[in-house]
Amino acid sequence: MKKLQLTLVFLVLCLLLGRLQGQDVVYTSFNLRLDVKQDKENNWKYRKDSVVAFVYQNDLDIVGMQEVLPNMLKYLNKKLKKQYAYVGVGRENGKKKGEHTPIFYKKDKYQLLDHGDFWLSQTPNKAGNLGWDAACPRVVTWAKFSDKATGQTFAVFNTHFDHKGSLAREQSAYLILDSIKAIAKDMPVILSGDFNVTDTSVAYQVISTNEYYMQDTYKVAQRVEGNNYTYHNFGKLAKEQREKIDFIFTNKGFLCNRCYIPFEPLKNKVYLSDHNPIVVELRFCSLQSPSK
Repeated sequence: MKKLQLTLVFLVLCLLLGRLQGQDVVYTSFNLRLDVKQDKENNWKYRKDSVVAFVYQNDLDIVGMQEVLPNMLKYLNKKLKKQYAYVGVGRENGKKKGEHTPIFYKKDKYQLLDHGDFWLSQTPNKAGNLGWDAACPRVVTWAKFSDKATGQTFAVFNTHFDHKGSLAREQSAYLILDSIKAIAKDMPVILSGDFNVTDTSVAYQVISTNEYYMQDTYKVAQRVEGNNYTYHNFGKLAKEQREKIDFIFTNKGFLCNRCYIPFEPLKNKVYLSDHNPIVVELRFCSLQSPSK
């Protein structure tokens, strides 16, 4: 009973603090699907304008993307640069080669304080290295921001776990938690990505049940709307085969007001991707003093 009362008090304090600050973070995790010829009518060239429109129409503050090849990144930056800047490198060489997991953010709303990248392997500071039983190099892009209106600081980590190596996914979960603690310390934190697992996996459990406390926004949101899955393979999977393998986690620095997974396709039968994005509306809930 006492524990329940303390929890309720904590939530009330968070809500009050959030109202005083009045600053939500509208955050999205979005696997865009590679630009590959075999996708035919679902090739990137037919989807790219819809992806840009989705970002603007939903007035997204920050977007953590996955499977972004250099030509895709160049196009996105060109179309979004009026309002957004980005950080992130290619996973193959730490420069421009290979898939990126970029973080796009509203440059008028947030000041970029710091950023970096590390690899999900036994040698996280060496670009392009494979980790454990992974089939591909996997990178994490991170950034620290300050809200220009309030001075509130927070950190974002965005990644894409391996699609084949179960040991790699488990060890990646441990590595990313250790890295978050070292880099972000006591800051409010957002962790997003395509984790290539469901919520029954070991990797998911490592992230969601650890002592550092990372919560799945889909499960703690005050309001959940839309789909209950993210991967649909351009609508080709039967409904019962579709799974939620993309997640947005936060620590206790945030409350989640709303979690929304759009239905596909949105209009004109044009798919955004073979994954649905996840959109969350977050409110700061931190007793940390804003930076000066």
